[in-house]
Amino acid sequence: MSRQEGIIARSGVKVSENTLGDWVGQATALLKPLRDLMRRRLLQRCRQATVTATASVA
Repeated sequence: MSRQEGIIARSGVKVSENTLGDWVGQATALLKPLRDLMRRRLLQRCRQATVTATASVA
């Protein structure tokens, strides 16, 4: 966070590490539904790939 704080400060804007941390927390909460959807779709594709893959038993 302190690195990002320095980058922003060089632009002439003062933002504390606490504020940046709050923003990250809020962004995490807002993006959680998207993460959950992506996870469900990925797992669904993995299950489909497993079902369609057949193994020959000799």
